[in-house]
Amino acid sequence: MVIDFNRLNTSSTGNSSVNKNAATEADASKTAAKAPAADAPASKAAGDSVQLSQQAQTLKQAESRIRDLPKVDSERVERLKAAIADGSYSVDAKRVAQKLTAFEAQR
Repeated sequence: MVIDFNRLNTSSTGNSSVNKNAATEADASKTAAKAPAADAPASKAAGDSVQLSQQAQTLKQAESRIRDLPKVDSERVERLKAAIADGSYSVDAKRVAQKLTAFEAQR
């Protein structure tokens, strides 16, 4: 449906022009669908294609990476916050060093 924004407030019978425009566009799209495009190569399949911009591709990759991230354990986070706040949290320096070394070896 096509809405002519220029004629919204001119009369109460503005719907007739909207219906005429919609009918005209529907006829034009039917004709265009039947006739092959003049600038389209003849060897190309008769289907629609979409090309994503570089920004859209980057966004798609980011969404994929986010989906692969592990879920956050909110209970554990709260326990750790409480342990840090009351001073009962202790850091195992040897374990931290081993984890850092393993992480750097993966890169």
